[in-house]
Amino acid sequence: MARKSIFEIPHYYIKLIDVKKETEDTYTYNFELPEGVDWKEGAHTHFVIPKEEVSERSVRHLSLISFPKDNKISFTTRFRGELSFFKERLQNMQKDHELLVAGFVRSIGLIREERPLVFISQGVAITTIYSLLRAYEEDNSGIEAIESVNIDSKAFIYKDEFEKYQKKLPNFTHKYLENRGEFYKNLDEITGKYENRAYYYVLGSYDFIEYVSKYLENKSIKDIVTDTHKSPYKEKFI
Repeated sequence: MARKSIFEIPHYYIKLIDVKKETEDTYTYNFELPEGVDWKEGAHTHFVIPKEEVSERSVRHLSLISFPKDNKISFTTRFRGELSFFKERLQNMQKDHELLVAGFVRSIGLIREERPLVFISQGVAITTIYSLLRAYEEDNSGIEAIESVNIDSKAFIYKDEFEKYQKKLPNFTHKYLENRGEFYKNLDEITGKYENRAYYYVLGSYDFIEYVSKYLENKSIKDIVTDTHKSPYKEKFI
């Protein structure tokens, strides 16, 4: 099946409202919300540098942390090491500069089957967890409990928000961990606690998802939920 041109699906030019510094190298970008756009928790979309060829260098698939009711499109990203073409352009953006956005896809969502959910995330992939928790805050039905762990060797994102959720949300716990030893010890405790009663969400880099998924499979865990998406667009000048 031929991949679609970006012009064959709804697409919008969105203006930058502001940028919030989360940690030393992590920032949240807030853009104006186009009229008629909608999505649910766990959604991601494709952000494109305008007037560039739609290719690996000009497109990024980023998870959304905002909802339409916020009246903005928001995502969080990191600037670390040698920057890609996309991140160089993003870092230099000023208020009212534009990105093109297209293809709102809900690639992962809350499973409401009266079972526990375990969220296992790496670094900035915690953005997807944040989106899921916002939905859980509004409606916790069909979910026995949520246990979350995030491993990050540099700096923890959304600490204030997750501390608030631990106090506010029913049956929710979260841990930030810095090293692999702590991480796998905690993972062993969680799998020993829930075994196959829970759904295990694994979010992070491709290598992280592959390694942790195999680790869980070796413990006979069956219900593993991942968020791996690739661009459905063929290359085209826009």
